[in-house]
Amino acid sequence: MMINSYSEVSYCDGVKKSKFEMTSNTSNLFLEIKQVDVSDSGLYFCGFNKEGKLYFSTARLSITESDEVAALTSVMLGVLTVLLIIVIIGLVVQNRKLQREYGHCEDLNYATVNIQRKARRREPETNVMYAATR
Repeated sequence: MMINSYSEVSYCDGVKKSKFEMTSNTSNLFLEIKQVDVSDSGLYFCGFNKEGKLYFSTARLSITESDEVAALTSVMLGVLTVLLIIVIIGLVVQNRKLQREYGHCEDLNYATVNIQRKARRREPETNVMYAATR
């Protein structure tokens, strides 16, 4: 609410001051709603008092959610999907080329290497005493 074009704006309880900005010059009143969403829909009043008479004007604000965001998201996901498919096809083709070049090469030899410790021969121990109980 503004009393005149020079007064400060006063806000009702529960109204976020950062969301609304009201300005005026001598003949026009401006209301800016920042980050408009569906909850801002409703009936807005503008009025003034001239020589003891009240003059009111109303404006109905209807906000509907836009499908633009959903459409943009769908387009972006579609483009990303096509790019990923192209990359996957490129990798498959490259892998097949490498398999053809090196997969049937006769010069390749395969060998396995087994490394085992050589078993030591144990000398019979001569000073061992054996005992058994029944």
